[in-house]
Amino acid sequence: MKENEKETGVQNPAHKLLGKLQENRKSLHIARVPDKTKEAFMALAEEEFCGDYGMALKWLIDDIPGQDIRMFASQIEDHERRIQELESRKPENNEIPEETGKKMLDGTKRDERRPKKK
Repeated sequence: MKENEKETGVQNPAHKLLGKLQENRKSLHIARVPDKTKEAFMALAEEEFCGDYGMALKWLIDDIPGQDIRMFASQIEDHERRIQELESRKPENNEIPEETGKKMLDGTKRDERRPKKK
């Protein structure tokens, strides 16, 4: 590769970028990461960020506030739905009207529930 660069005098732009990244290399070491978590992070970095762990970590950190907002928005939507359901319910009429008075749920008339005066 370097022989080709020497011959033509032109460097591939991808190689220039790779060289700059290696010059500016920073490092981070994290211990005690569960295997499945590590594998998931590495897969995310490989699929979404071409193996750039730094950008994958940055993306995850930047998205944390968004996760909280989405969680609260979801809870608010649930509460709004419940409120609408409660407001849309019609009050139940537990009494059945009758000619002489009202009949209660147990089948007795309202007047029959009162003790008779002697």
